[in-house]
Amino acid sequence: MKCPLIRTGCIGTVCLLLLCTLTVGCKKKASTNSSSSSTPSQTVKTVQPTPATDIALRPGQTCNDEDFEVTIINAKRATKYTKNPPEGQGYIVLRFKVKNISSEQQYGNISGDLQWKNPKNGMRDNVKRYTGVPLNNPEEMDLQPGQEAEFEEPYLVPNDMTEVEFHYVPGYNPKEKAKWVIPIE
Repeated sequence: MKCPLIRTGCIGTVCLLLLCTLTVGCKKKASTNSSSSSTPSQTVKTVQPTPATDIALRPGQTCNDEDFEVTIINAKRATKYTKNPPEGQGYIVLRFKVKNISSEQQYGNISGDLQWKNPKNGMRDNVKRYTGVPLNNPEEMDLQPGQEAEFEEPYLVPNDMTEVEFHYVPGYNPKEKAKWVIPIE
């Protein structure tokens, strides 16, 4: 029968060797990282929104980012739909234009990136699908470089709203690239 102290000693030695190995590995990694910071790094392209996000744009005004030129044209109350909105709310149809300013083909319907801000709670809300609101959208939603198209998408808003604030929030970014204040026709 082996002595428990010898077994504990072996385990302790193995743990000590493992700890030393990890420590040396961390030092190597840290020195590798510090030496790589002295080499030139790849240039990161930063894009400023046009105009600044603290200024509310009006219908027809444009915002640019690295892929798109976005223009909100108008927002109109929907009078036809197949799914009744909840009481006190109604559908609006947002019409917007998107131009692909990148050098690659892009999916042009950015309705998921256009969100309206509820003035009562400050929260943003997204496009509403399956409303039965008739829309006038192009069949092909992929845009070639330089190509532009107009899109329509439905949103559910309170009936008492006379204007709506839309934010352009590409890629789940919490900070909007631009915002528009649009009268509801």
